[in-house]
Amino acid sequence: MYFSKKVISLLIFSQNNLGNQSCNFRIMRYIHKKTKYGYHMINLLKSYRKIMYSLSVILVQPNLNNIALVDVKTFSQLAAKKFCKITGIKGFFKNFYSGSFTNNKKLEIFKTVIVAEPKAETRVIHELKSTHIPIIAFCNTDNSLRYLDFPIILNTNSKFSSTILYYVIAKIYTVLMKKKHVRTRMRFKDFMVEKKIKKQNIKKKNLRRRDSNPSLTGESHYIGHRTLKIIR
Repeated sequence: MYFSKKVISLLIFSQNNLGNQSCNFRIMRYIHKKTKYGYHMINLLKSYRKIMYSLSVILVQPNLNNIALVDVKTFSQLAAKKFCKITGIKGFFKNFYSGSFTNNKKLEIFKTVIVAEPKAETRVIHELKSTHIPIIAFCNTDNSLRYLDFPIILNTNSKFSSTILYYVIAKIYTVLMKKKHVRTRMRFKDFMVEKKIKKQNIKKKNLRRRDSNPSLTGESHYIGHRTLKIIR
């Protein structure tokens, strides 16, 4: 496996090997050991194999618009949008409305569905179990593997775990699929939440308030004080 060392080092850096204290009996084969504090350590080699199996399912399909991604988490939303932009997968980033996969009026036919948090989005899994659509899910140690075809066992509670997972899958995809419509160069910063943008927006809001209220800046009071001195 060509990418194994780099991918596993990134997954360890983002604490993807650290699971929860509780563990499902079907996920015990993915566990390396249990720490003295009670946390289950995930075997990243097995999770890396699951990533490659899920990529093989994605790459088989000629049109990636037939794949859906359901991710409602706020801290990984920017990375999910960037992943959908690179690969061309359709994403559901807001609250998922039940019936979008089975309702005849709003029917959208998908070949595979990626679920970022199956523990929170149980409606998606219960809806897809009757349609016989393969499900790729990012699971933690306390998730159940029922109705899941390709579970990827990783830490989903951390802030950077899911963002690095999206970055890794998109990077492997761009290397395997060397096409014109796919960008081969990607920066890791594009997948992370940029704090500088938030700070700039806060500064702009403060400047607008100062422009609307000149008393906040102190300029009018200073100018008035100088004019009084000149008059005296």
